[in-house]
Amino acid sequence: MVVSLKAQKREAFGRKNQSVREEGWVPGVIYGKKFNNASISVRKGELEKVLRQGGSSGLVKVEIEGGENIDTLLQDFQYHHLSGDISHVDFLKIDMNEPITASASVVIKGKSKAITELAGTLINKINRLTIKCLPKDLISSIEIDISVIEKLGQSIKVKDVVPPAGVQILNYPTDVIVVVPVPRLSKHEEASAAEQVGPLAVEKVETKKKEDGEEGAEAPAAGSPAVGKDGKEPAKDAKKDNAKK
Repeated sequence: MVVSLKAQKREAFGRKNQSVREEGWVPGVIYGKKFNNASISVRKGELEKVLRQGGSSGLVKVEIEGGENIDTLLQDFQYHHLSGDISHVDFLKIDMNEPITASASVVIKGKSKAITELAGTLINKINRLTIKCLPKDLISSIEIDISVIEKLGQSIKVKDVVPPAGVQILNYPTDVIVVVPVPRLSKHEEASAAEQVGPLAVEKVETKKKEDGEEGAEAPAAGSPAVGKDGKEPAKDAKKDNAKK
């Protein structure tokens, strides 16, 4: 979308720009390849309107009073450190027949089962994507449908996004845009889990020791003296009689 913005040539520079601001104007400049910089002023209210209409990430046709109309991108703007008002604005002149690099905001749409059914939390890793296209194909936003995220731990990466025709996303294909991570246990939850597992583990160890002890009693080790029915070792004479027999 192309937004029009009226401007006038600016003759004031440096500290004199303060008087321009007091009259409701914002000092600015237009620059670009093979183009002589043009110092301009734009109405503060008109500039703010352009920003609300998406001019900060789209085309702005600057219409200079008594001059030419220039196709631009709003490249940068500064705010006053005390008042918070816009104090200066920069426009980049562009050629409508040459590709440009710009940014598009990420817009989330759809519902994720990982959120609605599994109580997951969506984390937005990237808020703006860097794109390359001809000025006529410039877009201000790219929609990301999170309905494809159905399980905890799933994400949407740059390579998963299909941009409009004529638009190329320049971010790394493996960059994560949004993710619904698997929740981590808090320290309190980890401590509670450890307390529950601890006694159970001790009980298993004690049970194992007891079982091993019973097995040892039933089968004495080789070479150990025989034990009678009453649990006592046979008398020596009994051993000799048995040997004679």
